[in-house]
Amino acid sequence: MRKNQDFLNTRSLMEQVYDYLRDEIHAGDLAPGKALDLNSISHKLGISKTPLRDALIRLESEGFVTIRPRRGVYVNPVTLEDVRQYYEIIGAMESTALLNVRFEPPFPQLKEMDRLIRKMDGAIHDGDFNLFYRYNLDFHNVYLLQCGNPRLIHLVDMQKRRLYDFPRQPDWIPEWEKRSMEEHRKIVILLEKGDIRGCADFIRDIHWSYEVQEPFIRRYYPLQPGEDR
Repeated sequence: MRKNQDFLNTRSLMEQVYDYLRDEIHAGDLAPGKALDLNSISHKLGISKTPLRDALIRLESEGFVTIRPRRGVYVNPVTLEDVRQYYEIIGAMESTALLNVRFEPPFPQLKEMDRLIRKMDGAIHDGDFNLFYRYNLDFHNVYLLQCGNPRLIHLVDMQKRRLYDFPRQPDWIPEWEKRSMEEHRKIVILLEKGDIRGCADFIRDIHWSYEVQEPFIRRYYPLQPGEDR
């Protein structure tokens, strides 16, 4: 988005300012621990402080920033403990969501998940991490969006935003992507067998297990002061 006010013309102003700030955090232009220059942001976007304030309140509620009265607004870092908690929450909610989905012949969900696995393979081959990330979200959304619980879907989405919206490392971790694809295939195999409970357990205890994924997480996420590789 959204480097100036020319883009702020279709959705609500608060939503667009919110998206702009998330993009800036993701790109690393708003660095963790640094105070935001609210006057500069307002001037750049050509907006008043009201939509900026409302966007910041939403970002604080989602854990992206901390608002310190009379001291400023600061971008929050993503710590390893944060990642551990996000994984635990996402794993619990995704496994619950899966148990509420009906998988019946001709199994359109599994066909779509197979298609997205091929798309992810292609993105890895092309070295396009952003495309891989998008297909990865789509893969999980195949069952999330059919669970019949919009509040759960919203909560999972919010946790994933916080988990992924940070300045990413410039390089992939090939072993992690390879294992992630193996886990995606395992999910489909379990669903094909009709083992919904086993699949839910696998999603919670393996795919979204911080302890299982920790060696890769420590390599991938920028470490904060006091954290060790």
